[in-house]
Amino acid sequence: MKKLLAFILLCVLLLASCARSRGAYEFEESDIYWVSYNSTTRYDGMYFIKSIENENVLCYADFGNCKQAVVCAKPNCPHTDPDSCYALGVTNGNGPVLPRGDKIYWLYVEGYDLAIYSANVDGTGRKSICTIEDRISGGNTLCAVGDKLYFIAEDQYYDERGLAIQPHSCYIYSYGFDDSKLIEHCSVSQVFSDAQDLSCFVDGIWNGSIYLNVFAKKGNGGAYHELKYDIENDKLTKSDITPWQISGGYMILLEGSNVRIIHESGREYLFEKAGASEMYGACVVNGKLFIKDKVIDIETGKCYSRLDDVIPGPHMYRDGKYLIIDRTKWTFEMVPEKKVIGDEIE
Repeated sequence: MKKLLAFILLCVLLLASCARSRGAYEFEESDIYWVSYNSTTRYDGMYFIKSIENENVLCYADFGNCKQAVVCAKPNCPHTDPDSCYALGVTNGNGPVLPRGDKIYWLYVEGYDLAIYSANVDGTGRKSICTIEDRISGGNTLCAVGDKLYFIAEDQYYDERGLAIQPHSCYIYSYGFDDSKLIEHCSVSQVFSDAQDLSCFVDGIWNGSIYLNVFAKKGNGGAYHELKYDIENDKLTKSDITPWQISGGYMILLEGSNVRIIHESGREYLFEKAGASEMYGACVVNGKLFIKDKVIDIETGKCYSRLDDVIPGPHMYRDGKYLIIDRTKWTFEMVPEKKVIGDEIE
């Protein structure tokens, strides 16, 4: 058991690496990222929720050796009792768990309120550190930017029977890892004042802004819109562009049958005839765009056959290998490029 605890603690403490700067921020490479649904990725490993014996269990995978462990420090724990197992009862089933230093954080809906929880990296010391009344989690997404945790919360209203009805608006909050301050920054309804109901999810973080995809309901219909929240200037506005995907520091845009890719540095790339039918699960890893059945080197424009069939594609590139994750079985494998990228094609 001591080896297990040491493994989990070492994996998390090694996550910080390689400082660089972006705009007004001086931050560590792993400090700006966003996480969604049931997994949280950093350079050295991943927290994820895995179904074991019909229970949602918090696990951690080390990308260095592709081994995984249940995040529980209780000796001989069968991981079946939520009242005693540290790995059970985290989030409300499939929400993400975010690591920060020697702590992990997550959101949890308690009755009609939204709570922020923290625990030690081995699952011990679990406690509620903040509560927002009459709010629920919006979009199952967390964003870590410098010393703050950003997330979306939604209004929650109830009918006369006590049943939840459609949320009315969404709010951007932050929680300070260092100062423990909770801040409500803005409401999406300030942009859509005439909408009856609003819901949104995070597309990603790009060039200092959090991009939000918002559905604004009006009457019997509604429409999707893209907003961006400028973190440094604390400003929410409509975005002129709607990303298909944000991945690896690149924004992927669909323009008819063409694909335009913009790097945070401002460099742009245009690839013709690679439309939406090819882009399901698209991602950028190691400067290469992985789409349905081919790989495009963004800098050279050369196309190669794609040998893996994992959606959304290789998860990351490190130490000369690509990380392949099978999310149906939660298996992890580091493979050389020759097993992922094939011959050049016209």
